[in-house]
Amino acid sequence: MRGDLTSGGGVWPQDATSALIQWVPRLTGAPLPPVLREALARNGQIGRGRMREMDPESEVAPLVQWGDMVVFDFLAGNHDRITYLQVIQ
Repeated sequence: MRGDLTSGGGVWPQDATSALIQWVPRLTGAPLPPVLREALARNGQIGRGRMREMDPESEVAPLVQWGDMVVFDFLAGNHDRITYLQVIQ
């Protein structure tokens, strides 16, 4: 492994932080759930009434997954994802 990291003329520092990420072929992006996009667009919240109307499988599950990712991005200081999605979509 070390040979792979140092090949190419660069030097890999002993105390460098790194991550090995598995490549997933044919991975596609996931769109921001519409209810979350609407709430972000108006700087608002998703009310309890709206949450009760949502289908658990098709609307709530993706919303929970995106919520986890937004919190993780915030804690990690990665604010690019939501900014990018607000501009693109």
